[in-house]
Amino acid sequence: MAQDNDETIDRLFNAGDDAWEDGDEVKAFGLFKQAAELGDIAAMLNVGYFLDEGLGVRVDKAAAMDWYRKAYDLGDASAANNIAILCREKNDLPGAADWFAKAADLGDGDALVELAKINVEGQGVPADEAKARAYLEQALALPVDNGDDDGSIDVDQPFISLAGHEEAVEMLAGLTR
Repeated sequence: MAQDNDETIDRLFNAGDDAWEDGDEVKAFGLFKQAAELGDIAAMLNVGYFLDEGLGVRVDKAAAMDWYRKAYDLGDASAANNIAILCREKNDLPGAADWFAKAADLGDGDALVELAKINVEGQGVPADEAKARAYLEQALALPVDNGDDDGSIDVDQPFISLAGHEEAVEMLAGLTR
């Protein structure tokens, strides 16, 4: 039975991906939503993203937050990062800091860079360059995902994007000792 569910989720997700690639955002949203309702984390993130950005549906930040929260509750770091961004958009800077910390705790290296920025600028937390430096050093110790799907990055382990790594290098160089 679980295998049938997995096959259904895969079929729905792949069809959603194809529809999105073909530019049919309405169809893609519907397919992703079906897969999300069956418990697929990646589909939950996509449904949240479509609602967040208004792809094929009206923008609905509250509903996007709900889907991101469902994915976070299943342990997804990207969902926590997306919630942090929604908090920042609402000018809830302490909330953004909290959610970036949750994303970092789940292995999102780019969230460490966001935490460093927050600590340098004192956004929602007291300004603290030492903390910012520690976040950047932690981020720079992670494996770098260069964007190639070559299997060199285990997405179930902490990593940082190439862009995040480059930003962390630049930020760390700019901090005074």
